[in-house]
Amino acid sequence: MDIIIAGATIKDETMIQKAIASAPEYPFSKKYILFDGLKEDSGSLKTDNYFAYTKYIANKYPEFIVIRFDECIYFREMIEYVCGLSKADRLFVIQDDVEVMPMDLKRIVIRMNHL
Repeated sequence: MDIIIAGATIKDETMIQKAIASAPEYPFSKKYILFDGLKEDSGSLKTDNYFAYTKYIANKYPEFIVIRFDECIYFREMIEYVCGLSKADRLFVIQDDVEVMPMDLKRIVIRMNHL
């Protein structure tokens, strides 16, 4: 199972870090952070902040593969893209504005495998 943290346009720089911190303990095969691209009407200051922030996150979380999209393609297309990269049977996806409630993901996977 791979984990994907999917980020939209950055409005609150703490959101994606909270989503990462809330992820359940699990031996994920690969870890991805996806950053949607900026909308065309974004100014250069916003663009500079975006690049600086995505670089900061990549440095802070080196265990994650950080993918930054050049265009604003939204959640569904980002997930379709990473599905083409991932070799995992399952994906655990968290949007950047969500904090996951505590869970025993290992037990949940065991149950899923017995269905």
